[in-house]
Amino acid sequence: MYKQGGMLLASMLLATTAMAQNKVDTGIYAGLDGAYATPSNGTNLPPGFHTTSHSTAVGVWRLLLGYQFNNNLGVELAYLRTGDFRQSASNGVVNYNARISAKGEDLALVYRFSELAPAWFIKAGVSRTELTTAVQTVAPGRTAMTSLVSNGTGYLAGLGYHRNITEAVAAQLAYTRYVGIGGQNNIKLNVFSAGLIYRF
Repeated sequence: MYKQGGMLLASMLLATTAMAQNKVDTGIYAGLDGAYATPSNGTNLPPGFHTTSHSTAVGVWRLLLGYQFNNNLGVELAYLRTGDFRQSASNGVVNYNARISAKGEDLALVYRFSELAPAWFIKAGVSRTELTTAVQTVAPGRTAMTSLVSNGTGYLAGLGYHRNITEAVAAQLAYTRYVGIGGQNNIKLNVFSAGLIYRF
């Protein structure tokens, strides 16, 4: 009888500990994510050019400020900036080298599965980004530099895993898909991030 009671008490303690580890507190929080992104497209090449090399991933950092309304629903405002995506192309005579970067803000609703899967969350929202493309064109006896900037809105959706470290600090892993970088629907980013959150 005592053995059964002890086992029941231990099970209850383990369940309570697991719930506490994944409990989401309401209120304001701030965070910093480090990430890498895989761009879906570089830039539109001039006619007759073919790509000779391109980056497969770029570094990203993201600052965020959020508010958790309850155990399930919150909202996040974030600033994102990428490193340089590089692309080289040639038509056999002229060489084309581009550096492409993005920066901007996003606003998203975050839904945490506090009962069914307490460590997991999904998010969706809108973004406003600026895409900068610096192009160097090298031809025999001539080098030209041009820069293009485009701005526009897009949207995002993502999935993540959240784990409390202390009462105030949590770690999270996330995947976010950004569509419409710089207002161009054909340019997308797949962002894989890891970061820390501090709850005030």
